[in-house]
Amino acid sequence: MTDWLELERRLQKNQTIDARAQLQLNKEKEHWKHVLHRIIAIVQRLAKNNLAFRGSCEKLYVENNGLFLQMVEMIAEFDPIMNEHLRRIKDHETYTIYLGSRIQNELIEMLAGEVRKKLLAKVKKTKYFSVILDCTPDISHKEQMSLVLRCLDESENSTKVKEYWIEFLEVDDTSGLGLFMHLKDALIHLELDIDDIRGQGYDNSSNMKGKHKAMSFFGVIQHIYTLFSSSTKRWRIFKDHVKGLTVKPLSQTRWESHVERVKPIKEQTAQIRDVLLDLTNDTEDPKTKSEAESLALYELEKFEFLLGVIIWYKLLFAINTVSKFLQSENMDIDAAIKLLQGIIIFLEEYRETGFDKAMVEAKEMASEMGIEAVF
Repeated sequence: MTDWLELERRLQKNQTIDARAQLQLNKEKEHWKHVLHRIIAIVQRLAKNNLAFRGSCEKLYVENNGLFLQMVEMIAEFDPIMNEHLRRIKDHETYTIYLGSRIQNELIEMLAGEVRKKLLAKVKKTKYFSVILDCTPDISHKEQMSLVLRCLDESENSTKVKEYWIEFLEVDDTSGLGLFMHLKDALIHLELDIDDIRGQGYDNSSNMKGKHKAMSFFGVIQHIYTLFSSSTKRWRIFKDHVKGLTVKPLSQTRWESHVERVKPIKEQTAQIRDVLLDLTNDTEDPKTKSEAESLALYELEKFEFLLGVIIWYKLLFAINTVSKFLQSENMDIDAAIKLLQGIIIFLEEYRETGFDKAMVEAKEMASEMGIEAVF
């Protein structure tokens, strides 16, 4: 009993026979905590500024070893803890260095996870949100989808609408159904309720491709041009009835190509519908017949499409006009600022009054085509 009481007293006062070893162990633990604290700070700073971590070499004190190792070297010049850490590495006293690419990636993932948790907490607090999806191939030609959540942020003094990028998702199906399934799985993983979505946005008409799925506005236009340009005979007939057409492909970056495609559709919607119906009666190819009939009766005769073609043409024309001026050789910064300010004013005014004017014009087009002006 006396031995036990003596041991208890020594443990409380840290006076056991291994006290010195324990003291050294605690000192070593504190050293590694401080080292990791500095490494995490470097990773956080580089990631925050979207800077590359690594260079062509991953060794200390050599040329082109990247920003991460160079910042470690710089801190060691003024900080005794990091200086001691690099001394141990140099003298081969330790082989646990925490400076390699693997630990960098792990720390980036951990920090990204913490940031994602805070962002998702904001989304869950506001309950309702919108999703924005955009697909683009990476350097290895794999299709990846960026997931952005849009919601109200109540963390500041005034409530604001903010967008938060959450993650990249690798996708193998960019159709409407394929994107929905990937989105559904991602929301389950993020513990978000799909019923709380109040809006969704997709970039590029290819995201809505599919045999029996509704096409986007530009998807319809592209389908019309593709259907007729695939045959010289059909294209000749089409050009005889519809003026101002071109067989140039729809560019994803040139506004002018969009305007050139939308303008003849807007001004000659009825004639295009009639040509499509004629093609339905004249062709013997069941695929062509089905596509022409679907475009004529289920796309061009939609009041939504008529309204969309009017709004899109007005916006594209205004943007393209400014874009042309900005690309001219004689453009200066003052003129560019005035043009940009002008287009902002136009968009603000169009948001207030343009929709009503477009509705009036769309109803006139619908009346001429014998279409009921309802959604």
